[in-house]
Amino acid sequence: MKNIKGFLKIALLLLIIFTACIPITFSVSNDGKIAFVRAEGAFWKKINSKSITTLYKTKSGDKAQFVQLTSNGRKALIVLKKKWKKPAVYTVNSDGSSLKKLYPAKSSTIGFSLWASNNRNISVTEQGKKNPKLGKTLAVLKSINAVTGAARILARDVIYMHQWLGSQNIAIIKIVKKYKIKSTKYYRAELLIVDIRTGRKRRIAKLVTKSTKISMTTDKRRNIAVSALALTKIGRTLPKLAKYPKLKLFVVSSSGHVKKLNKDNATLGVFSPNGRKLMVVYKDGKQKVGVISSSLRGRITTIDKRTTTSYNSADLVPSWYGNNAVIYFKEIDIIGSNGKAIHAFIKKINGSAVKNLQAEIDYLISNKFHNTGSF
Repeated sequence: MKNIKGFLKIALLLLIIFTACIPITFSVSNDGKIAFVRAEGAFWKKINSKSITTLYKTKSGDKAQFVQLTSNGRKALIVLKKKWKKPAVYTVNSDGSSLKKLYPAKSSTIGFSLWASNNRNISVTEQGKKNPKLGKTLAVLKSINAVTGAARILARDVIYMHQWLGSQNIAIIKIVKKYKIKSTKYYRAELLIVDIRTGRKRRIAKLVTKSTKISMTTDKRRNIAVSALALTKIGRTLPKLAKYPKLKLFVVSSSGHVKKLNKDNATLGVFSPNGRKLMVVYKDGKQKVGVISSSLRGRITTIDKRTTTSYNSADLVPSWYGNNAVIYFKEIDIIGSNGKAIHAFIKKINGSAVKNLQAEIDYLISNKFHNTGSF
């Protein structure tokens, strides 16, 4: 009887680990806490810790969509959609206490939400109204006071992805025109910096894209990494697209200086915390993840030669853990089936041991909730 119970327990654990797991979006605080959401709620853990702290435990019908810790790791914001209600931005202490509904969305979708570097304000992009000229529903960007919840509209017709530049400015991409070349649809867009105090917007670059799901990251030196089919500084003419244009990665300074990575099919660049390195997701035969100097000089050091292709939205964004290790996603085979799952891995950039971070989290979550019967 004990053997049967043991077998059933192991079978349940394998079922949880290999079929119930979903891709996780991570955020990392300065003190090394990794925050993430799953079907069970929002959590954080230290990289080498065998315990998990619950920020919010979901109830029936709830869905935690995104979580980010403050830079000091003391508080977190959670984008949470409760049953039959519109999503809202909540704040909570890092021990899971004092959950507060800060901002209820006006629409049915919150795309992205982030802390400012001083932790006093929070940005949010939520679904706006359909623009008839663009034939598309885009986002509205708002700035929210992290104490009072007072919100201010800063921009319309922007993509969901955006990034803070310090504590007073936000980098955004605004779609300005839709057009076709033969039967292919393209969007012309502008990279802007908006001041949350005045609402003033400054155009620093213009770009062309086929999708409104555009990756963008920033560093402390106010540089912006963005992927596009073509990009140039304001005041210059956009280059003519190739017959079969490919995504390229650009680094744009806040003053409008543009650098381009000499590698096609580069879909994402993520700055290290000190801003000296850039993690790059690119396709060179197979989808790869590597690291290059943020100056884009030198060669790319390959971290993994086979990763997932799903890096075109805010749902799967790789991250740095310190300045010498990266968290990224790749497809793995599900044991005992022909299916695949997307798991998160952490690896030092010198090529030392890789760790399946998601499998470890799945195991810890299963012990915390499913095996105890408390969830």
